[in-house]
Amino acid sequence: MALPLKMLCRSLIQRIPRTRRRGLTDYFTTSISGRIESSKRQLEKHGHSNQLIEIGCGQDLHTSLCAALLFGKKVIAFDVEALADIALINFTLAQLKSSVRVERVEQLREIGVDYVVAPDIGGIDGFDGVVSTAAFEHIPPEQLAFIFTKIRNTLPASGTCTALIDYADHWSYVESVRPDNFYYIGESAWKVLNNRSMYQNRLRHCDMLELASAADLRADNAALSYFSDDLLRPKLTARFREYDAPELLVSTALVTWKRG
Repeated sequence: MALPLKMLCRSLIQRIPRTRRRGLTDYFTTSISGRIESSKRQLEKHGHSNQLIEIGCGQDLHTSLCAALLFGKKVIAFDVEALADIALINFTLAQLKSSVRVERVEQLREIGVDYVVAPDIGGIDGFDGVVSTAAFEHIPPEQLAFIFTKIRNTLPASGTCTALIDYADHWSYVESVRPDNFYYIGESAWKVLNNRSMYQNRLRHCDMLELASAADLRADNAALSYFSDDLLRPKLTARFREYDAPELLVSTALVTWKRG
């Protein structure tokens, strides 16, 4: 479906980096309790892990901080960009009832969190568990394939990889569009709209499982949530007509992988 020019122009204006920040702090602060609970659900599956890596720790590092403060883990908080926000980190520390406050991310080492920014995880070793919160959907497929292979080659036999994956169009959180909005946008328009400020790979859950399986990671458990069953099937673009309806209805997944 061709995107109307008016919508395209409005979306482009909203999606430039300087406007993306508007309302972002409110999102991080008002949703913190739910996001902490989601992180706990992941971390409860890592009873045998001592050194975790969080892939895509983002701005407030809430999953890494939960792992360190609530579960006593050592954590490599990894990201490809230096996105850490000190104010949001300190806000999260307060929500976790910690007396710690920091002025620099390096100070988080005092509680067991080592913040690492690098092009990829290729040079990082020593972890025996992997967590990721709403990050895998932002990673290009070829990089995800590399990450899954690295995880498979590094995790011990008892190791666990968990990921909370949000399959919705994330622009639906800040724009008046449906959560399945990108099902109806063709490749050419999506290349323009899907800019670096919030890249999404548009992979579906079956694609994610296939990438992991190719790296010999077995999905040990998956808790799925779904969109409402009102797909605009006649308006699906060619890319998404290849999927069965149940695959298109998966909105979030909490997946646990083990070595195959």
